[in-house]
Amino acid sequence: KGDLFLWEKGNPTPLTDRSTADAYPAFSPDGHHIYFASGPEGESRIERLDLSSRTREPLTPWGATHPAPSPDGQLLAFTQFDPDGRGRIAVMRLADRSIRLLTTGDYHAGFPTFSPDSERLVFSRFMIGPPNRPLKVEDVASLWQVRVRRAMDAASPAAAEALAEPLTSGRFSALFPQATADGLVFTTSRAGSLDIGMLPPGGSIPRLGSPAEQLAFART
Repeated sequence: KGDLFLWEKGNPTPLTDRSTADAYPAFSPDGHHIYFASGPEGESRIERLDLSSRTREPLTPWGATHPAPSPDGQLLAFTQFDPDGRGRIAVMRLADRSIRLLTTGDYHAGFPTFSPDSERLVFSRFMIGPPNRPLKVEDVASLWQVRVRRAMDAASPAAAEALAEPLTSGRFSALFPQATADGLVFTTSRAGSLDIGMLPPGGSIPRLGSPAEQLAFART
């Protein structure tokens, strides 16, 4: 079913037992807790494990996975599956446990990650093909980003989703993004194999200061 282990000084220590399927662990910024997806096989919710007391606390409704705490410790992003089985991006304010959905169920979305400054949220979104259809194995995901606090203040999930902008073209799948100070690391599927890629902090197209620089770049 999957269990969590903590590797310290060369020794793995089990953190969970075999009563639940546990996956996608993520440390809190202070290192005192681990957020993870847990539940019976085929269903999960986000729990928080206190590393000192080893106590577990459920945080979200069922159907949640892919936890991603913000570096400032204020927010928790995750994938929330709706009753139709479509993944949606959700963000919880940890202070009061309130949850906002930032995407609609028109297209599947998941695997959120915060930028190092906690200002932006990056996620995978399956935008190829008509909306409201079941996700297929061959479907392609692209990376999108949104200013998270602006999106959380939006009037509706549709309004929040409209604020998102694409980071990759969608010609190849981009999944499991992880934002770092050096760039956005992600898994990509090309020619039937999986590779690790990195998107520079400034994006795939550099910022150019003059028309001459833009023309020179276009010719390369």
